Amino acid sequence: MTTAIHTSTAPQQSFDSFYRAVDGESIHAEKRNQSTEIKYYSEKIYGTYSDFIASDDFVLLQVEYTADLEKLEALAQQHISLKPADIAKIFQEFKDHLFREYSKETQIYGLLADTYRAIAYGEVRLNLHLALKGIEENKSLTKENIAQALNEMVDGLNQCIGRVQSNMVGAIQIVREDHKNFHEYICVIQRKLAGQIANEFVQYKHKNGHEKFGNVYHIHIINYLLNTVSEQFAFEKSTEYGLRYTKGREVTAAVVEEFKLYIESKLTNKALFEYLVQDFIQKFSHIYIKCDGPYTANGYYDQAGIKGDCRESLYDSASTLLTELRVVTGNKDFGFTDLFESDVIGEPVSPRRVQFNLKRALATELHEKLKGANTLSFYLTSDSTKSIKVISGDCFSWLDIDGEPNLATIEHLPLIHKVKCTDEIKSELIVQSLADEKKTPVQLYHWLEVQLICSSIQSHAQLMSQVKKDLIDNAAEIVMLIKNESSCNRLKIVSAIAGENELIMMAIIERKLTLNDDLSDEELTALQTQMETVNFNTPELDGIKIAIRQLPSNSADNLLKIAITQQKPEFLQGLLECTSSMSGHCQNSRKLRTRPGRLLHLAYRLESKPCFELLVNRPDVDINFIDSDSSSDLCLLHQAIDNKNDFYAKLLLSKAEVDLWQMNGKNQTVLTRIQDHETFKAIADKTLADRFASHQMQFNEHGEGFQEEPFSVCLNESHYDEISELCKTMQEDQNFDRIYSKLCRLSTDTSSDELHANIKFILGYWLKARSDTDVDLILHFLSQQSAVNLFVLQCVNKELNNLEIHKLIVKTKMENDLSLTQDDLDCFEIHYVEIRSLLGSYLWPEPTFQKILSDAIQKNNIGLTKMLLTEKPSMSFERTFSVPKKWDKVYNECTPMNYAIVNGTEEMCMLMLDFRPDEYRCEESHLNHSTLLKARFKFFSQVLSKKNISFTQRNNYNQTLLHCAIQAANQVEEVALKLEAKAVVNALACRVEVDIFAVDSSSNCCLDKLLEFIPLEKLILLITNNTCIQEPDSRTKTRKNKGLSLFKAKAVEMKYLTFSEQLNKLNQSLLAGCNDEKLINTIFELIEANDFSLSESQLKSMSLIILANRYGHIGGLDRLLSRHNILISIKNKQQIHGLINRLCITYSKFRGTLNSVTSEK
Repeated sequence: MTTAIHTSTAPQQSFDSFYRAVDGESIHAEKRNQSTEIKYYSEKIYGTYSDFIASDDFVLLQVEYTADLEKLEALAQQHISLKPADIAKIFQEFKDHLFREYSKETQIYGLLADTYRAIAYGEVRLNLHLALKGIEENKSLTKENIAQALNEMVDGLNQCIGRVQSNMVGAIQIVREDHKNFHEYICVIQRKLAGQIANEFVQYKHKNGHEKFGNVYHIHIINYLLNTVSEQFAFEKSTEYGLRYTKGREVTAAVVEEFKLYIESKLTNKALFEYLVQDFIQKFSHIYIKCDGPYTANGYYDQAGIKGDCRESLYDSASTLLTELRVVTGNKDFGFTDLFESDVIGEPVSPRRVQFNLKRALATELHEKLKGANTLSFYLTSDSTKSIKVISGDCFSWLDIDGEPNLATIEHLPLIHKVKCTDEIKSELIVQSLADEKKTPVQLYHWLEVQLICSSIQSHAQLMSQVKKDLIDNAAEIVMLIKNESSCNRLKIVSAIAGENELIMMAIIERKLTLNDDLSDEELTALQTQMETVNFNTPELDGIKIAIRQLPSNSADNLLKIAITQQKPEFLQGLLECTSSMSGHCQNSRKLRTRPGRLLHLAYRLESKPCFELLVNRPDVDINFIDSDSSSDLCLLHQAIDNKNDFYAKLLLSKAEVDLWQMNGKNQTVLTRIQDHETFKAIADKTLADRFASHQMQFNEHGEGFQEEPFSVCLNESHYDEISELCKTMQEDQNFDRIYSKLCRLSTDTSSDELHANIKFILGYWLKARSDTDVDLILHFLSQQSAVNLFVLQCVNKELNNLEIHKLIVKTKMENDLSLTQDDLDCFEIHYVEIRSLLGSYLWPEPTFQKILSDAIQKNNIGLTKMLLTEKPSMSFERTFSVPKKWDKVYNECTPMNYAIVNGTEEMCMLMLDFRPDEYRCEESHLNHSTLLKARFKFFSQVLSKKNISFTQRNNYNQTLLHCAIQAANQVEEVALKLEAKAVVNALACRVEVDIFAVDSSSNCCLDKLLEFIPLEKLILLITNNTCIQEPDSRTKTRKNKGLSLFKAKAVEMKYLTFSEQLNKLNQSLLAGCNDEKLINTIFELIEANDFSLSESQLKSMSLIILANRYGHIGGLDRLLSRHNILISIKNKQQIHGLINRLCITYSKFRGTLNSVTSEK
């Protein structure tokens, strides 16, 4: 079926003149003439559709329409390939849609019946009649034309009315394709081509991300798109009904713009030329086969065999084709002679030659008619023998040799190569040359470099496919040519065209390696595949292996880098086998020697795990190599740890030759860095265990002492040499006394922490590898030394956990006045008698004893502390116990009790109170305050029950014991500790000696803080029963001011009291039963005495005192105070109002709380 699209042309401006002269005017004129012959619905003539149905003309329409449909059905039964039953069914369905009675609500293909019929009675009716009349009257139509037009008319009758509209217009175009005018004929072809292009665009959109595009309303979308370019190309717009279904749906503005660009690029003179050539060749081939035209054995047209009936039949069948060719070529005598024209008259003609003759004739006419110019000529050569020139039109080019048109052959390629013309012309001539059936593989091979000059040849897929086939079919010859090739460009082209052939590709790779030329991605892939799938030692790879071995070092490195980058371990393995035995002057160069190590670094940087694993297991790869050319100056193991690349770190750590002593920029070895990583440490444990495999140790004859040997290791900042030397000694030397000597030399007080850490780990691994017998000998050796190295002892004990060694450690620490660890103290406690005897009398001199006692106190070793205090109950204290600097001014003599309070636990403090009660001197205020601030509540309760404490003493922050107790209680979080703290606070607050009105240096009053621990009603009782006699502290001012008025004298008297004394005076005044006026005066005096600035804590304390004494007498404090604002000076009015408001608010809150409690009771 031919798609019915009634639009088409190329975007060239030269076509416009004959487009406008053909389509629109002629068709519309024909419709006007025919409209008087038949009846059809027109709104202009009949008005509404209802008026037309009611008219007499509707009856005539039914008769005429039915007659045309019957005529059309009869023709369809005769000419198209559908089954008669199917044709009858289609026509019956269409007749039902036209004339069967339907209700107004009935729909036909989505339209109301009246709407469908209005279109079917109108333009569809008229176009059907015109197309049918054209088929009947146009005697020049071939059977194929008639069948094509009938197919177009019948197809779609059982679809939407828009499709019927479009197909009828398409049928009219087909029956009118008998134009004798060149421009009319070209216009029809352009219409067809435009329809194909639009259809291709819809299909393209459908396949490229727009799955639903064109699924529905396909023909309407094509017509709509062509309408959008109708003005640009002078097309007649389609008016079919289905166009309304496309706008605003799939066909967006972006799609329209895309289509415009698409059709501009496709609808060209060249496209028209190719369409005509293919159309005519297909028609000619069809006619020739149908008439049993003779062929030769090689598929050529046999001119000599065309005679008799065959000749008559061929000329009769081709009459229409020849007529069209005469129109389009401009040659009124054009015939078979022109098609079959060849170098030798009467000889068989190749289909290629027939196509050439047709193209040449078409190109000449198209160029002259469409461009308005003659063909172009380019002379190639002219000598005494022959003249060769290029003839070129807009669409086709050919050679003219001595005035005769000729196809370009393979022999002409050198000449074509030299001609100065466009790539398109040159490409056309090359295409002709490569299609030469007589070309040889050698000629074809030597041509290939020309392709670089004319890259457009690659777009000829069919031609390139043939070239590829020719090369592969002659692979053996091509390989021999490749082996001697010196042009890298030609090798590149052959690889691109025929590289899929294994023989050709391997030959190209070998030759390019020999020439030291870069391999393409495809060539590298082929080489990889070959090395991965074929045994490396097979003869097929000998040439490649030799070529690789002869590569310069840089080129070989590039190949290796590619293998690593692409993560191809098998490829890398094959390359390494070749490059490991490279010849040349670089054999002994540093770059070649370090290549394996550099490759390992490269595999790490490129994260090529398979290649890294391959390299790290090769014996020629130094895994400890540091690549000086890289940005990092660290070994790979340090880099892997820094970057948390566990895969690489694990692999490196598992290798026996890994160097764990290499340093990073912070002088840290690998060994110390991996200790906190369980997985890394486990791998290193196994590696070092294997390294320090057990061997029979030897000691000197006496087994005690050791001979100091000359030790050449020079201590330096990095320690790498020292650690490496020590490790080597421990691996190879069987004399432990020499090992111990080296350990002692390295383990000095001046050695760095990093060096100590490495020695500790190395010694630990070495000890793990020792047998039980070796361990016993080591222990015996150490116990016999007169002066042992404490660090070595600790390292040995950490690994072996031996009691005797631990005793030696404790003894050594005590003798050197060093602090004991918790383990040391526990050991001392458990083995007190033994260690005591080891120490002899050395234990008792001071300050050694105090040092041991302080360690026991600080580590909360109760048992050992009891033993020490029992054995030595009396001791000197002055400057023997170390205390924090902030306590230096407090503790001139730090007793065990003092030290326990500052540094020990509460349990230790309780122990001291039992063993040394006299050291808790109640007059030392810092002792009481420290006890509370350290949250020793249980201990302080014991002190309260046993000692007479001064409760008025204050610390450096002017805090009383009650302050300290409240502060400590607010800081603890444990529930049990909270309860203990609350009990202590309550106990202190209820004591008569304690001043609950006390204020510290930060203006924090005890009174308001007590609300967190004591209920309000109980606190009120404490306030009203407060009879504490305050002792003046250092902050009480004694200055007097005489000569003032009585009122001022009273104010001054209040001013020179501390705030706690002021609160007490306010309380005493209220307890004495002062009246409202005196109360107000006292409040104002207190405020004025504090410069009109009181803290929140001070205001709350004042409110509590007033509430406690006046709760039953007055209402709101604000009403009372507001009546006496006359006493406020104008200067401080704003300040005092703020304080009064805050005081009143606080008072109201407390009063509200007290009211709630009272009402509940």
